[in-house]
Amino acid sequence: MSQNESNLNFVVMPVGFLQCNCTVVVDKASKKALVFDPGGHVDQIIKAAKDAGADEIVSIYCTHAHSDHIMGVGELKDKTGATVYMCERDLDLWKKVDEQCRKFGLPTDFKKVDPDEFIAEGDKTSIGNAKVLHTPGHSPGSVSFYFEEAGVVIVGDVLFRHSIGRTDLWGGNQSTLFKSIREKIFTLPANTEVVTGHGPFTTVGDEINGNPFL
Repeated sequence: MSQNESNLNFVVMPVGFLQCNCTVVVDKASKKALVFDPGGHVDQIIKAAKDAGADEIVSIYCTHAHSDHIMGVGELKDKTGATVYMCERDLDLWKKVDEQCRKFGLPTDFKKVDPDEFIAEGDKTSIGNAKVLHTPGHSPGSVSFYFEEAGVVIVGDVLFRHSIGRTDLWGGNQSTLFKSIREKIFTLPANTEVVTGHGPFTTVGDEINGNPFL
């Protein structure tokens, strides 16, 4: 993704069996990092954080609790001691991760942990001061993270480039998803860069003008 003049470095890399976009955010001053959606390839995530200037990964944030986005959480926490954050409304999905994996033919022999803390609308990340936006629809506890200074929003599987998240999975609801996108994402500045859960990045303006589903 494009780098900006903020005090943060952003690195996005596809990880895991379903190639979810994992985002590493490094504070240039403190050299501490956040990781969003570590779905696998944990050693590569740790290396990416170090290469981006981090001495330490302090927090793990989950946009939602579908298995492809959380399969590396336990291993990453074990190797870094980072605090794990998620929205409590996805806790049932979190606890049923093995059931999710079996449905998609994914392995279940990965390290599992409980979340350390729950996050909700209006909370801020431990680094970068990103605002938590509750954006349900793809799942009940889907959240997005808006880094206002950097002009970046991490949306998980709520929105994709010229597409939207599935609503036929556990807890999905199409009308709720549309409401989340229109009221929480499309109200951000048009030039805000959108880091999606899979595939290429986009911008708020591009999706307002060109998303055929909305």
